[in-house]
Amino acid sequence: MNGQVGGIKIGRWFRNTWHRYQEHKTQEKMLRQITEQVVEVADPYIRQAKRYHNVLRDPITGSMNYCTSIVDALPGPVELSRKGYHADPLVKSLFASPEELEEVIRISPEVQAYKGRGTEGEVTAMLSMTSHEKTIFGHQQKGDLVMRGVAQRAVSFHDHRGSVH
Repeated sequence: MNGQVGGIKIGRWFRNTWHRYQEHKTQEKMLRQITEQVVEVADPYIRQAKRYHNVLRDPITGSMNYCTSIVDALPGPVELSRKGYHADPLVKSLFASPEELEEVIRISPEVQAYKGRGTEGEVTAMLSMTSHEKTIFGHQQKGDLVMRGVAQRAVSFHDHRGSVH
């Protein structure tokens, strides 16, 4: 038989199966620990219910997946600087001008506290803001034709907030 079943080497099949088993065991252990943390915060009395881990499995897994999707949706790092303002369309869409960008950074209480400690250099921060969308009517060109009163979406950002790390 040459150590093969259906063209797959037994050793490789066994290693893959063992790896999946170990991965599943690790995930189960993590889910159990998270469930215990949730129960401790919510109401430790829940532990008196039979099979509470099984009952809470789907809601906790769903919550974990939701939180993961929120984190995955966060954009990656972006350099905020006057010189990079015109080079990055994302930065241009978030700030009306290079001056506004500098003003937001300058008046940030977190950045002021950072500088107050005598620290200099690069700062990494989480920046959030409120977006406001509205429909406006403007001009649009299609070929040689200019159309007026075309519905367009305008997005603006305000209330910039940051936390420095």
